[in-house]
Amino acid sequence: MVNDRIPLIAVNGDDQKPWVYVGKEENLDLKLTNSTGRPIVLKKGSSQITVCPPVFYSSDEVEKMSVCLKDWDFSLDRASSGLLLRYTGTDGAKWDDGKVIEFSVTGARSDSQPTNDVMLVNFDGLEGDGIPLQSQTPFSLSNPNCKGNASLSDHLLVNLDSQGIIYVSRKKGTLVDAISNSLFLNIKNIGTAPLFTGDPEDRGDPKVTVQFVYGSTSAALAPANDKSEPLVGSAWRIRDANTYIDQTDGWGVKNPDNIRDPNPYPNWELTPDSGNVEILGTGSKSNVTFSFGPIVSLTPPGHTQIKVQ
Repeated sequence: MVNDRIPLIAVNGDDQKPWVYVGKEENLDLKLTNSTGRPIVLKKGSSQITVCPPVFYSSDEVEKMSVCLKDWDFSLDRASSGLLLRYTGTDGAKWDDGKVIEFSVTGARSDSQPTNDVMLVNFDGLEGDGIPLQSQTPFSLSNPNCKGNASLSDHLLVNLDSQGIIYVSRKKGTLVDAISNSLFLNIKNIGTAPLFTGDPEDRGDPKVTVQFVYGSTSAALAPANDKSEPLVGSAWRIRDANTYIDQTDGWGVKNPDNIRDPNPYPNWELTPDSGNVEILGTGSKSNVTFSFGPIVSLTPPGHTQIKVQ
């Protein structure tokens, strides 16, 4: 689960983003921070960290991956389709509070279809207080930019109203002084022509996927590890996203469903209506704004991110 005791950060090695591209081999950079408040004791031969890559990596693709980390021995754990690191350094060494263990997974390449999943790390044989069994973070597989296609950044302006400020709430025991927030996401065509100008039958099925950073730290919007029974402050409770201002020929929003969605984390799908051939027009038809709410955040104040794909 996402946790704030040993939070996990996983990004690609090129642009340090929490996603990789179909058919592209790249490193995966992982960081684990001891935030338990106390040292964690590492035992030679028995302390283990197992990295379980997202499901869009096949077992054959996982077998091509490797990890090199000083004082840790690497092997493949075929039973879990994971990457096993066993501590081989000084027995009883301490992983101090606030310190980071970071390493790269090399040889990572997936030829699957684009999807969202998680990077998962399991802990075993680490000694200390408050050590979780596992930690995970959202990680995605995306289509690469096709050579010859226009760059969307040259045609689209994507931003949040009011700088995307969210006011955090405070929890006192079991009572929550909840502040309900909304985020407003604007997508505007800044090009000189509609986003699509071809035959309606060739428009395809364009889609925009929105996801936030989940967890309980200052770098997250809200936790999302309570999918079955979301509590106040959970990202799964952001269920009322909609098209707020539409100056195009129509867009819709699909909200996450914690009961029916197969995704381990919530994401929102934004799609142009079937009759919206231009997708985003120009001039008075160039802009669409979506609202996301109600958002109750119980995380510490800080900066986080929204992923628009």
